[in-house]
Amino acid sequence: MPTTSPHVSIVVTTYERPRHLDCVLAGLCRQDFTGKFEVIVSDDGSRDETPELVKRIAKEVPFPIRFLTHEHNGFQPGYCRNVGFAATQAEYVLFLDGDCVPPPWFVRKHLERRRGGNVFSAPAYRLSEATSAKIDREAVLALRDLSMIPSDADRRMRWHHLKQVWYYRLGHPTKPRVLGGNIGVWRDDFAAVNGFDESFQGWGGEDDDFGARLRRIGVRPRSIAGDAVAAHLWHPRVQSAPKKVSQGQNIDYLKRRGRLACCRNGLRKRRNDELNVVVTGELDAYPTVVALLRESGLVYARAADPSSNERRVEIEVLLFPTRRRFAACAVDCRVLAVCEPGVQVPGRLLRRADVVCRPNATRRTAPDGQEHWPLEALPQAIDAIG
Repeated sequence: MPTTSPHVSIVVTTYERPRHLDCVLAGLCRQDFTGKFEVIVSDDGSRDETPELVKRIAKEVPFPIRFLTHEHNGFQPGYCRNVGFAATQAEYVLFLDGDCVPPPWFVRKHLERRRGGNVFSAPAYRLSEATSAKIDREAVLALRDLSMIPSDADRRMRWHHLKQVWYYRLGHPTKPRVLGGNIGVWRDDFAAVNGFDESFQGWGGEDDDFGARLRRIGVRPRSIAGDAVAAHLWHPRVQSAPKKVSQGQNIDYLKRRGRLACCRNGLRKRRNDELNVVVTGELDAYPTVVALLRESGLVYARAADPSSNERRVEIEVLLFPTRRRFAACAVDCRVLAVCEPGVQVPGRLLRRADVVCRPNATRRTAPDGQEHWPLEALPQAIDAIG
């Protein structure tokens, strides 16, 4: 990158909340960070005064602001973040929701805490409707501390941070979580997992999925709640947000097994022939099944030992019956293709499979997230892997 590139890029996502966005951009004007940064406002198709607001502010601030938008097609936070990221230049990128006002030290603390092999995130102080109504651009520009944050909320945030530090030290498999409203991530790490999975439509799940896929490539989430926490301005609940997370429209996709570290529907739209696939078993004995694999567009390696593959194996397809078993190495998705009707599959082999295809089976998702497909629909089963 050229020497004129910014030290950090900040992607702010927004949709038809110009007052909130005005406060967020004012907060970025108050940063005590002495380096260069750029701001990308990634809009989800606002049809109000948001474009004019950003255009006006861009003429007044000491840092570059770019405004990106598209036709609104429902709540698409993952798509907005990907579009914003594609326009950034820096090696380190912050993601900030357009209703979360950053304190003056926000950017500096993120840059001080960044580490290779980590992604940093934190929740926000959630302000009440009454408190939020008192905050405008002038109030944010005059702000030198977080005096509008109740002391008990600050104590809860610090306790939250201590718990996340403990989870990190214990090597917890799912905590700390990555929370989309405040993320600091290296450019190469974001690109390695292909950004956010745009298959998530509506509220919720895309940030948890992003964190899970980063973990798969060895990037561990860490909390920055002890240093850089934004203040969330109140607004009515997003229409697609459920009362309980477990009732969200994305919950089944979030809990899927066989999650690819580098998602297919992200920054790039990955075709089947771009995936690193290994097929194990007696291929010569099942030409019909092999024909189904070719129909799916896969370009696969016929390898006795997937662990010898130089690239990360994304999908391993095991043709059964066979004396072989799934590889012991890390594989994103294991597909068990039972090629003969009525054969008994060992329970241990069945449990390791993320996708199971049997002759004349019924399409269903098991409670543990394991996907079941008829063998005849093997190409469709491959297409559904994300």
